[in-house]
Amino acid sequence: ISIAEEEIEFSVYPNPATEVITVKTDLTDGIFELYDMTGRRVMRFAILNATTRVDVSDLASGTYYYRVTGAHQKDGKLFIE
Repeated sequence: ISIAEEEIEFSVYPNPATEVITVKTDLTDGIFELYDMTGRRVMRFAILNATTRVDVSDLASGTYYYRVTGAHQKDGKLFIE
């Protein structure tokens, strides 16, 4: 018997971003975390809705890594201008 694991449907846009990002996912009970290049967590919030707008205007320009965790995990890069 094999059980297929479901992928998290997930997107972060715009990328690159300047002031606000939109996090769109099929999760309603996940966690979104954003890390700078040194591995320091700079943002963390619960995903409660399919679409969430997040203010990133206070973050310095650069490359950040995001992680979404819930039933499964998804990682990616976000560029802030």
